[in-house]
Amino acid sequence: AKEDLDRLEETQAGVLREGAARVKVGGTLVYSVCTITTREGKARADQELPGFERVETLVTGPSDPGQPDGFFAAKWIRRA
Repeated sequence: AKEDLDRLEETQAGVLREGAARVKVGGTLVYSVCTITTREGKARADQELPGFERVETLVTGPSDPGQPDGFFAAKWIRRA
């Protein structure tokens, strides 16, 4: 349901924000979700993370055409 996606999106935004706040300069941040929905994956990773450079993205799936299951991951390096 749309409400579930909205709640997940808010949760994932908080997870990424809190994780980023704990990475030291030169450190690595990896964000991954077990879905290929744009709102949880690509759109979340495309938002700017000040001081970070995104260096890698991985998308797999779906294993069944038309299904949202799969895997999304993005990796950043903290530069400042």
